[in-house]
Amino acid sequence: VTSSTPAKWVIVTAETDNTDYIAVGASTVVAALATRRGTALDSGESVTILCDDLDEVFIDAVVTNEGVTFTYGT
Repeated sequence: VTSSTPAKWVIVTAETDNTDYIAVGASTVVAALATRRGTALDSGESVTILCDDLDEVFIDAVVTNEGVTFTYGT
């Protein structure tokens, strides 16, 4: 999400066809193993994050073009 989207929570799920980890966290999130910051998600794993706005939640992927799906509530 690239603009302000008020939310109370978001569930982030790594896509099931990902071949490596996705990291979820703040703007400093890093998926690379040597410098990883954030919560690492393997294929199909989910994490629930409490937030005020979706623009506070960032992802980084080890492999280009791999990603996540998400659901949020207000």
